[in-house]
Amino acid sequence: MLVSIVMAVYNGELFLKDAINGILSQTYSEIEVIIVDDGSSDQTKKILDEINDQRVRIIHLNRNQGAANALNIGIDHSKGEWIAIHDADDISFPERIEEQVAHIKSNKSLVAVGTFIECIDKSNRKRTRTLGRNNFTSHEEIKALLYNGCPLTHGSMMFSKSAFYEAGQYNPNYKIAYDYELWCRLINIGSIENVPKVLYRYRIYDESLSHKNDRQTCIELFNSFSTFLLTNNFVNKSKKPSFILVGTENGCNTFMSVTNLKIKKKINIDRNNAGLLIIETLKNKNVDGVIVLGKPKDKKILLEYLIKNGMKKNENLFDFWSSI
Repeated sequence: MLVSIVMAVYNGELFLKDAINGILSQTYSEIEVIIVDDGSSDQTKKILDEINDQRVRIIHLNRNQGAANALNIGIDHSKGEWIAIHDADDISFPERIEEQVAHIKSNKSLVAVGTFIECIDKSNRKRTRTLGRNNFTSHEEIKALLYNGCPLTHGSMMFSKSAFYEAGQYNPNYKIAYDYELWCRLINIGSIENVPKVLYRYRIYDESLSHKNDRQTCIELFNSFSTFLLTNNFVNKSKKPSFILVGTENGCNTFMSVTNLKIKKKINIDRNNAGLLIIETLKNKNVDGVIVLGKPKDKKILLEYLIKNGMKKNENLFDFWSSI
């Protein structure tokens, strides 16, 4: 089974060699590697052009158009039936592809499979901080977690190319959360799981794109989540569903400005009586659900109160991540 490893890189000179070395050291032999240089202006082009390995193909784009577009181009040029994504600042363990192929062959319903991860810093040192993505493996767990945010590490993912095209490819309008937006579509085509082994080293540093622009990240996540919510929970509803929205003033206003959900009432998450106000509003108005925005630690008590009062997560209570 031929696996096409596809990478998009933009001005990635700092970590690119480490990423490439990890790819070329894979124990699984049936691979091709396609690296798309997305109009870099640093030493990326030079580093790529110095690679001397027949398994590697380089595509240089004249101008930067975003990772989603670059990945679509790379996948269009691939020959494998399965696509393994690799981010340009991360490192794969040598046995990563071999383990994922074995997992795919043992489960014919899979359309995608990721791995557990280890977080590293700019100097390749292991970080004690993790992203909470090493605690679940099943399709059911992953689908449930899509209601909270992105539960998968993009660079660790391998997916069926035919399922990828069926889902509609990456959406190039998304510059940061293009992976989450794709998983929200792909999850309804087939099973997505994680190999329960650490096979990928994920780099966390302040200069990464998602860390530099919290607001844009939230905007793209909000958009994808609202579509996922309507598709999976309210597609058969005759009338447009309506919601109570809970969060910070900034979070609520941003959510309302970028999604097409009908919001009947917004409530500040910091109100002392927020839980009571939500329950009273549900009694007095025809509302289909409650969306709570924020980081987990900021809404734990509120969510516990709402569940205690009869609400059900991912049915009429939706708990979505936000940093604004």
